[in-house]
Amino acid sequence: MTPPPLSVSVLLSGVRGYLGLITQAQLRLPANFAIWYSEQGKYGEAATLCRRAFDGRKDKLGPDLPESLASANNLASLKCKRGQYDEAAALYRYALAS
Repeated sequence: MTPPPLSVSVLLSGVRGYLGLITQAQLRLPANFAIWYSEQGKYGEAATLCRRAFDGRKDKLGPDLPESLASANNLASLKCKRGQYDEAAALYRYALAS
């Protein structure tokens, strides 16, 4: 698999709409890149992007919407792969409680 042609930060800044508004695509990009990194076994990079997706969705869309909860679940899964079980358990509890 070939790497993405541009850096994540360049893509995210390019998606920003007029007046600096956060778009749905901008919230989706970190999650998509996190999947790409995870599939390559780069769990540290993937976790960073998953955290960014989770925080962005939670702040902009709301903490109880399906997109936010899916991001929490994805981040928890990556935390498990990195052996960070306590953090993963807290994220899983958050996702399941809503």
